[in-house]
Amino acid sequence: MIHVRHTVSIGFRRREKSPDREYTSMLSMPVPVAWGGTTRPASRKGHFRLEKGEICFEVIHARIFPERPIYRKPVEDRVIGRLDKDTRRPVLPPEEESPGLNPRIRPRPDADPSGIDDYTNPGDSDVIYGELLEQIRSLSFRVLAGVIVTLFLGLLELLPMLGVTLPDMFLPDKAPIMYLALNLGLCGFCAMLCYRVIIGGFVSLIKRPDSDSALAVATTAALLHMAAELIVCLSVRQPVGRVFGAPVTLALLLNDAGLLLMARRVARNFRFVAVRGVKSAARMLGEDTHLEKLRHADHHLHSHVTYCVKAKFLSGYLRHAYEEDFCEQMFRRLTPYIIFPALLAAVVGGITGASESGIWSAIYCFVAVLVVGIPASRMFCLNLPLSRVTGRLLRRGALVNGWACVDEFGRTDTLAVSSDVLFPEGSVRLLSLKAFGEESLSRSVQYAASVVLAAGGPLAQVFEQLLEGDRSRALPAEGIDYENEMGVSGFVESLPVLVGNRMMLKTHGCAMPSRDYEHLLTGGDNRSLVYIAISGVPCAVLLVKYSADADTVNSVQRMVESGVSLVVYTCDANVTAKMLSRIYNVPQRYITMLSTRAGSEYDRLTHVIRDSSPAVLASDGSMRALADALTVSRRLHVQLHFSTVIQLVAYGLMLMLTTLLCCLSGSTGISPAQIMLLQLLCLAAAALTTLKKAL
Repeated sequence: MIHVRHTVSIGFRRREKSPDREYTSMLSMPVPVAWGGTTRPASRKGHFRLEKGEICFEVIHARIFPERPIYRKPVEDRVIGRLDKDTRRPVLPPEEESPGLNPRIRPRPDADPSGIDDYTNPGDSDVIYGELLEQIRSLSFRVLAGVIVTLFLGLLELLPMLGVTLPDMFLPDKAPIMYLALNLGLCGFCAMLCYRVIIGGFVSLIKRPDSDSALAVATTAALLHMAAELIVCLSVRQPVGRVFGAPVTLALLLNDAGLLLMARRVARNFRFVAVRGVKSAARMLGEDTHLEKLRHADHHLHSHVTYCVKAKFLSGYLRHAYEEDFCEQMFRRLTPYIIFPALLAAVVGGITGASESGIWSAIYCFVAVLVVGIPASRMFCLNLPLSRVTGRLLRRGALVNGWACVDEFGRTDTLAVSSDVLFPEGSVRLLSLKAFGEESLSRSVQYAASVVLAAGGPLAQVFEQLLEGDRSRALPAEGIDYENEMGVSGFVESLPVLVGNRMMLKTHGCAMPSRDYEHLLTGGDNRSLVYIAISGVPCAVLLVKYSADADTVNSVQRMVESGVSLVVYTCDANVTAKMLSRIYNVPQRYITMLSTRAGSEYDRLTHVIRDSSPAVLASDGSMRALADALTVSRRLHVQLHFSTVIQLVAYGLMLMLTTLLCCLSGSTGISPAQIMLLQLLCLAAAALTTLKKAL
């Protein structure tokens, strides 16, 4: 038997102190007069139905009487004004940027692939994809032919170096014409297959030299050297030295292998881009008014903030897919200066070897430095890690569009995301529903569902379940506001409706059950209570449970470990930093809830479904896909920069070593087999830095 004394205040009416009231059962929750009736039991049988089984409250001792509402004192805001004026923000409904501007798209079979520079029209998807497949077939043949030719010519150079005796027909001193003809014919065949790369290299040499320019110049110089040696041998019958057919074909092979990896990556990603429908495109907050407003509104935001918008079309895909990478930018600056060590080696090497071959020694040294100056491993080492993670990300619903994505989103330190993404469909479950007073339960749920569905958030899926998936049963709601850390308010049929937590009832002067009673219902395990009040009278309470998929939890943890913190926008008062930290097993210091003003700015940025957005980083809208894409971008940003540094160091050492040997010994200083070994060592050193999995 429990004897308690209590005083209840509702509005401006103060009741007299009631005498001691005796209760024999703890299953009855006293309801004040303002709630609309007399005391009603929690259920007819004295039990509260939960997800599994029933819990009897008869033997649980808890204080169950309502408490007096406590109002917080206004606190000075960090920017301007007071917090009591800034605790609510309007919730903007989703809207399209250009409604009705998306007619049915029909493919254009008569489109000319050569006239399409970028993916700007969904009707060109079939033509572009067919062109990409044709590139893959062509590059596959080039790689296969390059492997055969490189192995054959490489063995001709490497086996004598290892002491293996070859037939006389393959030795330059025994059968010089056969040796030169094989090298010239096979190397010329590989160069002919790569004619577009060579022509493009000479075009860029005139405008702006790049790594293709170095490849084109070195290949042409090597072919001219072999042709000149063959002509002289046929006319004069003088002894010939070794030529650079094997190192040149190896450089062409590595370049084609990198191009093949890139073409396959572009084709795979294009299938994601070409799928019709609304996608989630990631964007960076630039140095503009939006970022400044968000910074002033929320001090937790840093300089590199990523957020997502919904877009009907991903534009500029091909332009971003083939964007110039950091390694190419570095080699573009170095390529014009290769001519200086080549000329130095030619002059000094020609003088050093004048007693043996004279001018041929100078030509040999000149071509040797040009061949070493080819950045052969650049394309392969860049596209190998990118191609490796593309397939995994596409299976999870994410797009990482090459170096453009790594360069832009690799510096992300903050992800601004909505709670809808953190708790997608099926992650919030209704465990129990209880009515208060005389208000109809169906009417309370209908009014609350009208407000929550208009506001959005994880809680909307619970009310959609209560409406049996029929959103048409929801009534028109107006004046939808999210009251920070409390809940959602609005008007349905001119009646004020509150859907939120205990603080929402306190702030609006509504009576509420005690904290002991709430703890008795929730019992932990990520369970939360959601109150429904209509016209200031509490009508019902929902017991809901939040959860997250194990794969999504792992992806978020990897993202946080890579250095990205979470800033969460929500319209659900139950979604707090503490709750997210517990569910996703992430330290709470890495999770921040957007303040009221920052949430308003975020809502203005993301509530519009845009007609198009850059095809750099996109996803299907799931948190797992977005987290994995950002994790890959940050890790590849470090790996590819480190790989570029290794390549530059190895490239510089190779150039200096070759130039020094040519200056000291002339044409006998370095052989084509040794140049091949240097190329393979540079490739291995750069590839080792990308072996660590980015995902």
